Amino acid sequence: MAQWVEGCKERNIPSDEDFNLPNIMGDPVVIRNWNIAGLPNDQTSSENGILTMKAERYALCIDPQQQANKWLKNMYKDNKDSTL
Repeated sequence: MAQWVEGCKERNIPSDEDFNLPNIMGDPVVIRNWNIAGLPNDQTSSENGILTMKAERYALCIDPQQQANKWLKNMYKDNKDSTL
């Protein structure tokens, strides 16, 4: 993280010393709904959720505890066109 912030400074890109992806790209209401749907309530899970939902391609979820599987199924359970 420190290298990222330093690289931003070198390129005159506005950045904060205390970078936090959920504060920048996340919506607290959306993240809370993800938590209700089964996404664990921790920093790493929120960051992964943001990257999963904002990516232009399908995310590859390495999910030995089946947390992402449960979360995604709950998110799309009302979607009749879903293949999850």
